[in-house]
Amino acid sequence: MTHPPRANQWRFSPSVLGREAAGALALVVLVACGGSGSGSDSGSNSDSPAIAPPAPAPASYALTVTGGVGPASVAAQGQAEVWASVQPQSEVVVRWTGTGIVSDDEEWHATVAAGSAALAVTAQRIAVPVAFETLVYRAPTTLPKTLRLHIPPSPRGVILMLHGTFGNSAFVEKTEARYVALKAISKGYAVLAPEAEEAVAGDLNGDGKPRWDVALNGSNTDLQALDSLLASLAAGGRLPASLPRDVIGMSNGGAMATALGAVAGSGVAAQYPQLRFKAVVSYCAQARADAVAATRTPTAWFLCGNDDNADVSNAGAQANSAALAARGVPTLALLHPATPLHEQRFMRVAGVTAAQSRGLAADFQAAGLVDAAMLFNTPTADIAAQATAMPTRLPTLSALSPAQQRDVMSQIAVMRAEHEMFSDWASRSLRWFAAYP
Repeated sequence: MTHPPRANQWRFSPSVLGREAAGALALVVLVACGGSGSGSDSGSNSDSPAIAPPAPAPASYALTVTGGVGPASVAAQGQAEVWASVQPQSEVVVRWTGTGIVSDDEEWHATVAAGSAALAVTAQRIAVPVAFETLVYRAPTTLPKTLRLHIPPSPRGVILMLHGTFGNSAFVEKTEARYVALKAISKGYAVLAPEAEEAVAGDLNGDGKPRWDVALNGSNTDLQALDSLLASLAAGGRLPASLPRDVIGMSNGGAMATALGAVAGSGVAAQYPQLRFKAVVSYCAQARADAVAATRTPTAWFLCGNDDNADVSNAGAQANSAALAARGVPTLALLHPATPLHEQRFMRVAGVTAAQSRGLAADFQAAGLVDAAMLFNTPTADIAAQATAMPTRLPTLSALSPAQQRDVMSQIAVMRAEHEMFSDWASRSLRWFAAYP
């Protein structure tokens, strides 16, 4: 779907890294050359032309965004954020072109920097019209688990995408995760989205949270199931047995991703011969100590800067990354920050129109839920509670379907950098995998 450029109609306060000083007036000394007399003429030379001071440098420069949105101007020597008007259900950004791009030019959300001239950037997009296939697999139990997958011709590798607590394989169809999956598919990867045994069996261990079992032991049903699944796909000719494997996980799925990366270096490696991964990305998660101690797999932690999940410690994830670095294992631990609202943001939600997105942004501003920099100042859970208790306060939200309302809340959680999958670093994830062939 092609989206025409829109005029910037929203308030924005870009973060400024520095500001060029106003042009100072040059000090000009005029010396009148006299004759051979002993004194010098200290008066002005009426025949000398007047010298005008240089014009002060502009405080900001215009910014034009084609195929996306951004502020109308950027402070001199400052930076601002731009977003592609991309439909995450069916499109990905190929790259940003133009002047001033300073962050990853393949992400849908990028940064521009102003130097000493106007800026113009364009988001180049392509359609990725993928419908995920669904398969049912049972081993090692008789319970039917669902696999969502897409395998392009001659895939360059396969990426497992793992859901979090209370999730299932439909995770890959959610807005932010789907964009990550489509970005991977556009680069030639096969994508598999399996589900935990507890996703269909319910809470088996009594901890109240149906999710992946991340223990590194020989009786782990989820490790057995994934090993059997990969073997079955290879035996059936769906995936070459030698195809490089990577894994992305969100929340409990992120902890499971680090466990899968650790299998090859653990005492149970021989029991799970299919579980060999060349790189791992864990979103919004920590990791078990045994996985961190065993792994030799390059592991990146992409963390939510304001994670509000009590089970997740960003400091713990950073310490885990430091432990890998100390052993010489390639690793990253990065905090994704809060980002501002713009009027087209909610068009990322399936079925939400431009007018509805503008209405949502206006309602949130009118309700005082965003600050002058357009950052949400209220936790997402509180906004949802207000919407339920006082629907007339957020009328555009109340008019949406329940599924759309949930997706709007998810978008706010991403902007607040709470515990939510985000697609802003989709290309960064794929670069991490590409770095370790």
